[in-house]
Amino acid sequence: MFLFFPLGYLHAQDSLSFQLESKLFEVSKDIPGLTYILEVNGDNNDLRFLSLYKSDERGLWISDTLSNFKSAASLRDSVFSKTGTRGEFTFLIFGKKAEKEAIQEFLDNLIRNELLEISESPQLNGFEEGELLVMASKVPFSPYYKLKTKILSDTRMLLLVATVFLFLLASIILVGIMYVTKVKKRKKDSLTLKYKELSFEPISNLLFEHSLEELMAFDSQKFESFFQPDLLKNSVFKNVIIMEIIGLNKNMKGDFKTKLKTIYRKLGLDAHSIQKLSSKKWDVITSGIVEINEMDVVEAVDKVTKFAKSENFYVRSNAVATLLNISNDPELKVLVDQDFPLSRWQQMVYFRIIKFINNRQEKVKVEFLFESRNESVRVFGYKLVRYLGLFELLEILINKYKHASMAEKLEMIKCFDVFSYQDSLDLLHRDLSTSDKALFLGVVSVLQNIGNPISEVILLDKLKSGLDFESKKAVMKTLNALSPEVLEEWYKGSSDVEIHQIFEHLRDPVLSNV
Repeated sequence: MFLFFPLGYLHAQDSLSFQLESKLFEVSKDIPGLTYILEVNGDNNDLRFLSLYKSDERGLWISDTLSNFKSAASLRDSVFSKTGTRGEFTFLIFGKKAEKEAIQEFLDNLIRNELLEISESPQLNGFEEGELLVMASKVPFSPYYKLKTKILSDTRMLLLVATVFLFLLASIILVGIMYVTKVKKRKKDSLTLKYKELSFEPISNLLFEHSLEELMAFDSQKFESFFQPDLLKNSVFKNVIIMEIIGLNKNMKGDFKTKLKTIYRKLGLDAHSIQKLSSKKWDVITSGIVEINEMDVVEAVDKVTKFAKSENFYVRSNAVATLLNISNDPELKVLVDQDFPLSRWQQMVYFRIIKFINNRQEKVKVEFLFESRNESVRVFGYKLVRYLGLFELLEILINKYKHASMAEKLEMIKCFDVFSYQDSLDLLHRDLSTSDKALFLGVVSVLQNIGNPISEVILLDKLKSGLDFESKKAVMKTLNALSPEVLEEWYKGSSDVEIHQIFEHLRDPVLSNV
């Protein structure tokens, strides 16, 4: 703050000194027992002409002991006029040095006991020496420099004040928003609890007291009669009843699921879910897509399709999952056309849907995923070959293996391993010369299951070429599975310490699974 507020130096007056000197000036004669010594710090001046002498102890010029204060004050003024240095008095009471407070108390005692007479100064046209100082002490104090602030002229100060003001304003607005949001949330939570209680009994009655045929025959007015008037016009109540229906739908089977979907449609809740897709809030859109997916609202396919390439991860993920479920698309076009990479979570969700469709409906055509421009989609397609047991697609994988990326090859060789696909051996032998360690280890692991004598020869050559420890261990583990005799014979002729350690490890039954 001192950078913004330049201050002048304040020269305060010693009020006690002036009061004491003023009182001494008013005494017309010498005061018994009270004497004075003038001390002046004047190293560069010779003050002997003013009857002062140099003190050896402190290096000050000091006067003789003076009994009259006016004479002492006159001497001090003379020193100041000659040297510009103002001397200081040392007060003595009966020859002993005393502080100003003690002198003040000494004078007050003398005056109180009428041992000291204070005389009034006569009115003169001029001033005696020292009297001007006494009169000045009676003038109200004002510093030489006035306190100045540069708030209005200092740009930095204006910026500081503006920043503080904006901070306070922003804080007030933020607290207000938080308060309003909290009040709205509390109100919404209380309404949700209230509406849950109001919706439980009508849904239970419709679900357990009426058959599916009866529910199909009911019109919308009949359904609305089970609920309190005007409740179905409230969007919060609609959201609550939809969530209750979806919650029950996940735990029900057979006719009960059909009943719940009938109730959902007869109450017009499908239109409410579709309307959410027009919202500008991504969470509302996501909620609508999930509801459409759970309740199989197939007429909303076109509106959901436009969110399949949304930049929002949650909107896009749920839109793709919904289209896979309700769009009747065995060619999986919604996945083939995806531009964004698929996360593991997305792949897990999509696999569950595809597996359900593949088992209950028309067989999905996973091979279309191999043609996608998105590498993660192609890799997901190869995973589906393995997970769904699509042995008939392995020939397509063979044709695509040569031009596949490293990630695709790693997934393909897992398929070859699962199905023990011997036709892939030529490709795998060729990739044993790869510089990619992950691919090399993957191929070696697959050869442990489907390798042949040619594989043994190539792997022995790899051991002779010099490999790192991890690669040596993988190759020797594969050779031990293919032909333990060949490995043992080669081991006996090797002088490599690591080879001996790995071989002993592989042959130790205690460490067989380590």
